[in-house]
Amino acid sequence: DLLNDGDEVAAGSDPFNPDTDQDGLMDGMETTSDPTMADTDGDLFLDGQEVFHGSDPNNPGSTPTLDTPVALVDLDSTDKPVGPLEIWPNDGVMGGVFYAEAGIPEVVADGDNVKGVVFDGANHWFVGPASPLHVTGHNSRSIVAWVYNPEIAPEETVFAWSRRGGGDGTNMSFNHGTHDAWGAVGHWGNDGDVGWDPNQTDGDAGVDGQEKAGVWTFIAYTYDASINRTCVYTDGALTKCEDHGLDFATWAQDTAGRALPFVLGNQNEAGGNRIPDISASMTISRVRVYDIPIDAAEIAAQYNAELPYYEGQVGPSAPTITGMAHSTGTGITLTWTAEAGASYTVQASSDLVTWEDLATGIQEGSYNDPAVLQAQRFYRVIVE
Repeated sequence: DLLNDGDEVAAGSDPFNPDTDQDGLMDGMETTSDPTMADTDGDLFLDGQEVFHGSDPNNPGSTPTLDTPVALVDLDSTDKPVGPLEIWPNDGVMGGVFYAEAGIPEVVADGDNVKGVVFDGANHWFVGPASPLHVTGHNSRSIVAWVYNPEIAPEETVFAWSRRGGGDGTNMSFNHGTHDAWGAVGHWGNDGDVGWDPNQTDGDAGVDGQEKAGVWTFIAYTYDASINRTCVYTDGALTKCEDHGLDFATWAQDTAGRALPFVLGNQNEAGGNRIPDISASMTISRVRVYDIPIDAAEIAAQYNAELPYYEGQVGPSAPTITGMAHSTGTGITLTWTAEAGASYTVQASSDLVTWEDLATGIQEGSYNDPAVLQAQRFYRVIVE
């Protein structure tokens, strides 16, 4: 944490903890703020969040404007040499490193020289810095990642913090799995967990979800605490949003009171340890973590900016509806951007919550809905 143990003892910080107050700043980085007090100036913003977003942690009149995404964690394998990766430096503003806790994963490059880190589903995961308090509790957060999952299991963890075991709304895991309840996000509990299926209901097997196997996929998660809403995205397009009835209380410490770390490719157990059962069995190329709910435009922009690197290794692009025309006697005709070899599902809804399939397996870029005019009827087109 950039401080000698003796200096820490004299200052009152913990020489065994690189971030004593869990504000996101290593103790040695707090040259003006108090390393033993998460909010030095008492303005209700943690010192780390203030520094990361450009305000003064020592001035209660200076508070951050949380409208610009700043990556706390930025892990990028594309600039790493091929071979074993024991230490993965964090290029995000928090700094620090992620270290391989069990086996040592490797950076690999495919035939198109697209790089990623291979996780074996048994002994491969990385443990990083302690999760700062401002992404725990009932606070906003976002995660984006590029993954290549050859065969998708019910629960495969991409990135996590907090800990498993409950109560409801206390965990934080971003997943790429098929489980209808928590295949996408594990917040713990029926009201908190989220699957990738746009029409998920209890008991749904999840077979019509948006998980993609055998291709590079850009996945994103956002939680907006101000409206208590989780959204997940696939390849730059919204998959689904869920509104929650409970206030999240994401754990910051384990059952012994120790700060819980960020984990790549696995999750923390209640005691702060990791086990292989739900570790990733996929290749992960990039991951970024934010302390705000990034919006749909930002997610689409990131996807489009990085897509050329993965070009030829990704699935079809998200379709854009280009036209909607009504004709008496024939109904409504939709047209959209279609790609050769891709199949599409057309869905309709009256409330943007419950969606019904109108047609599946469409390979051209148009569909006619003969339904009579209604007060309101929404449409969307999804890549199968």
